[in-house]
Amino acid sequence: MTKILVAEDDANIVELIREILQEDGYHVTTVGSGTEALAVVRTVDPDLVLLDFMLPGKDGYEVLLELQQDEGLQRIPVIMITSQDGILYPQISVAIGAVHHLQKPFRSGELLEVVERALEGGRSQ
Repeated sequence: MTKILVAEDDANIVELIREILQEDGYHVTTVGSGTEALAVVRTVDPDLVLLDFMLPGKDGYEVLLELQQDEGLQRIPVIMITSQDGILYPQISVAIGAVHHLQKPFRSGELLEVVERALEGGRSQ
């Protein structure tokens, strides 16, 4: 079963993501901070990380950079998610190693499409 780690501090968003992904057959582990994400990523050994930009502790950027700098973890695709508007967020996400950027609010089909593309090795343009 494909494992996905979700790092998101909004409980409503966590439950929405969990419901969508589990219904599609994914195993979902959730954490509420960047610090927690870094602490559990090795034990969970996810196939994909969904990472919010704005997290308590270490923010999403810091977590993504640490994942990218670790040879054992840089193979894991990361999708950055945020409610922040602006053209810079997607560009920065991909520039520092994310495979995609997902803007909240998103549709369930959009989430599944992005997850499937990331798991197949596809990147954003």
